[in-house]
Amino acid sequence: MRGAARSSALLGWSIVLGCTGAIGETPDEPPGPVPFDERDCSDAADDVGAGRWRRLTTTQYGNAVRDLLGVDADTSAFLPDSVAGDSPFPANSAIHPQSVDIDNYWASAGRVVDALDVSGLVGDCDRATRSDEACAAELLTSVGRRAYRRPLEPAELESLLGLYRLGAGLDFETGIQTALRAMLQSPHFLYLEEYGELVADGEGAADDDSTLRRLDGYEVATRLSILLWDSIPDEALLDAAATGALETVEGIEAEARRLMESERFVDVQTDFYTRVVRADQLDTVSRAEEEFDEPLRDAMRAEVREYLHDVSTREGTVRAVFTEPVPISGDAALDVVYGDDPGVRVGLLSLPGVLASSPPIESDFVPTYRGSAIRANVLCDPLPPPAIAIEFEGGGARTARERLREHQDNPGCAACHRKMDPIGFALENFDDLGRWHDADAEGTIDVSGNILLTDPSGSRDVAIDGAVELGETLGDLEEVRECMARQWFRRTAARDAGRRDGCSLQSVASVLTTGDGDTREALVALVRTAAFRFRRGD
Repeated sequence: MRGAARSSALLGWSIVLGCTGAIGETPDEPPGPVPFDERDCSDAADDVGAGRWRRLTTTQYGNAVRDLLGVDADTSAFLPDSVAGDSPFPANSAIHPQSVDIDNYWASAGRVVDALDVSGLVGDCDRATRSDEACAAELLTSVGRRAYRRPLEPAELESLLGLYRLGAGLDFETGIQTALRAMLQSPHFLYLEEYGELVADGEGAADDDSTLRRLDGYEVATRLSILLWDSIPDEALLDAAATGALETVEGIEAEARRLMESERFVDVQTDFYTRVVRADQLDTVSRAEEEFDEPLRDAMRAEVREYLHDVSTREGTVRAVFTEPVPISGDAALDVVYGDDPGVRVGLLSLPGVLASSPPIESDFVPTYRGSAIRANVLCDPLPPPAIAIEFEGGGARTARERLREHQDNPGCAACHRKMDPIGFALENFDDLGRWHDADAEGTIDVSGNILLTDPSGSRDVAIDGAVELGETLGDLEEVRECMARQWFRRTAARDAGRRDGCSLQSVASVLTTGDGDTREALVALVRTAAFRFRRGD
């Protein structure tokens, strides 16, 4: 059944056209909050929300090509990756490939194979004692196993050899390039295929909404490598799938811990938080200051990644991300920001690259934008856009706090602005480029504020006074730890958590809300969940 489904896709350079339909898609779940509660999760085999197949993101495509063939793919012309729901992470699960995507895959595959050292790929296969086609079959079998993240089926190998033969009419190298060019455009490479095995009654049987399927070892291996390395599985991970080691949660955990020992996992953690605070979007930010040029943006991005890389390597906890001291950068491009800095910054939110990313446009209401960004991305409590506009009365020298008081006092605005503005006030010592100021034209800057938190039992205010206290408070808040659990789930599943995912989500949150919130242990808990090992959908 699965072999037939796989082999039904056409091989060749127009291959992606076969994936413009609704392959592997299911209707979205009914919307609804996923509470962190104390419900019984002892039997959560069917605790899996409906998902969709997805394509490799641009980063994953580039990493996969480099790991597979040792060539850096030029992806500069690729369309932006799509995201799902409120997730800040690229997913490519919500939109079909466009014709320009297909053209880009065609062009990229051509550039990659033209840059290949084919003789290096052939390796130990002696063409003097073996036939060229035997060496081609050996190479395509080996490369295909990693490209498709599973062994090639006989019909697939024969199709690739057919393409090899076409090119081999010129020479051996052209034959290999012809077959590999098709492989790089195959849906088996570009899509994270998940057929799974239909779960029998008594093990989380399918309901009327969609079917539940247990992923096989190779599909689990792909999920592990995409989650922890943002790339395709290495040989050791594929070998674990082949031996059946990934059919148990213990085997999955063992491989996850191995992958997390790699520097590549530190890069994934760094990218995770960079996207959570939207520092990856600096290029889209508009500022009036001439200093906000490309070298400064590059330096800001580099500093964010360097800080996160250091914290992830040494600590790897949620608390550290928001509370570790920020060393003043030695990058000359950042002198315009750090010129008069007193050196009291702590945590990710006090980095210039994060501060400059919000607001995205010129605005007199920086506290609102910053508070809204923290509310949405760090507390997972996005607020709706304003329903009405307020005309501020009078002018003169009024602080942002005084002007925004009208929003907080207006019944039509208060519910949201009381959640946003007081958080942003704590960052008022930093201007729109992240430069430090003790005072403004109206005098000493008031950086007192609060974080309004609500739950089914009511609401409470947590007082904060300045950026340092904001970071320390966020680093300890259970709501922030739970939000990071949701964010890791979104990155892993390429979708928002649905109501069926409650127990899986709770497994991750229970680790992150303990102690300082160990990311590695939380991800171990995540890969053991039903939501990671199963998929729901036809």
